[in-house]
Amino acid sequence: MRTDEVVALLLDPPSISELTGREAVVSRLRIKPGVSVVAALADARTGEVDGWARVLWPASRAKTEKAEERAVRRGQRYRLRTLDGDLVLESGEVWADPVLAGALRGAAVAGVLGVDDPVLRYNPARRLVVRRAATTVRVADEADPTALALDTALVAAGVPVPGRIDDGSRRGVRIQRFVGDTDLERTPDVAGTRAAGVALALLHGAVGAVPVQVAGWLAARQPDLAAQGRAHAEILAPLEAGLASRVSVLTDRVAALWARVGRGGALLHGDFSPDQVLLERQTGRVWLTDLDRATVGAPAADLGSYLASAAPGLGEALLDGYRAGGGSIPGDAELRVGRARAVLLGAVDPLRRADPGWRAGVAGRLDILEELV
Repeated sequence: MRTDEVVALLLDPPSISELTGREAVVSRLRIKPGVSVVAALADARTGEVDGWARVLWPASRAKTEKAEERAVRRGQRYRLRTLDGDLVLESGEVWADPVLAGALRGAAVAGVLGVDDPVLRYNPARRLVVRRAATTVRVADEADPTALALDTALVAAGVPVPGRIDDGSRRGVRIQRFVGDTDLERTPDVAGTRAAGVALALLHGAVGAVPVQVAGWLAARQPDLAAQGRAHAEILAPLEAGLASRVSVLTDRVAALWARVGRGGALLHGDFSPDQVLLERQTGRVWLTDLDRATVGAPAADLGSYLASAAPGLGEALLDGYRAGGGSIPGDAELRVGRARAVLLGAVDPLRRADPGWRAGVAGRLDILEELV
């Protein structure tokens, strides 16, 4: 089977339900053409997380042996099916995740999380976030050596973040306070968006509060726009060659524009958007969350990212709050390039989110990008 055929199979609810033995739909995709496709599964009726599936090409199918043996030994739900072309599809419950299973079991044995804890977010083979009483517990496949030091510095600097309550001793595990009852994507709000702007200004100005070594590490992990654009094109090439070609052309334009304006020394969120701002509706308090991509650079990166995804009419509220919080608003041209940067980085999000209409979704984003550049 070709990569495009595998993606079509996974996005067909009757097919994925038959293959996994569950009434399921795919809610997220991660594609390595000709190597593997990893999918998050959701219950077709409730939309709740229902596990994972992974298609492997022949060169990678040996990976199934360990996952199957472990799941059988632990009595976990797991299924293995053969597809055309000697490909295989394996699927299972969250606790049988082929990468996270060991870390999840270790956290459970330590009493950090349990099988009945509500799942908040799940990215198969990458991370699981659950709610446990008044906390959120995040288990990831890799430890971030800067995460605890960064969080400690931000709390001390008065930046509104949930706040770690663990000591960082368990690799890949983070425990934070559970805060808010929604986010600004689910609940667009003018006052909340303005508060988010104030919070962002505080974050951008907190670079001096971060240990020098950590700040240096963060600065070194700025995303490479050209490399990211090429990766998008490589994913799209076997699926829709025309879209891949458009991405390649636009990548060169955006990367060149950002190289001219994208310098700066602000402490950036790195993926700033309405869903990254938690909101407590009763009080109007906000918290910045998910700083996994925090870096050091130009404020227009974060501002442009939010403006590219904010509901109509809320962009000015963000900028008003940012200004009120002491931030200096970049010029219109720089903000425009910041928006273009964000649209490029998220160009294949409709595909990643398993939208059946992903082709139109990606094309629409590229149309916006062409207007911006």
